[in-house]
Amino acid sequence: MTRLFHISDLHFGLEDRAALAWFRECVRREQPDAVLITGDLTMRARSREFAAACDWIGALDVPVTVEVGNHDLPYFNPVERFFFPYRRIRGIERLVERELDLPGVAVIPLKTTARAQWRFDWSKGWVTRPALKKTIAAI
Repeated sequence: MTRLFHISDLHFGLEDRAALAWFRECVRREQPDAVLITGDLTMRARSREFAAACDWIGALDVPVTVEVGNHDLPYFNPVERFFFPYRRIRGIERLVERELDLPGVAVIPLKTTARAQWRFDWSKGWVTRPALKKTIAAI
């Protein structure tokens, strides 16, 4: 049987180190087939926060897929957010929106972040037509 571990909202920059150490130990001990990380790797999309997330993810030693969240897009720089929203995700870009084909299960990501949206509260996420088409095509 395929075993998946899921974790969300890590918020590096304001992370709970004890919880992250516990999760990493569970992964080491239980050796799941993959780890799914969804939303908010970072608190404010700072390069040092992504570097810490990258180090932590690299230590898991199992296949990983990552879906970024609204906190992972530049917050303080609207120009960068609009034109280069994922530039700071260095070292893990190959894991972002990564499809996993495992025995008996396929993990197909759905991107819910957007550079901008019409409503003021961007924390609610947004699914664009291209993101939905990409996911449906992969299914």
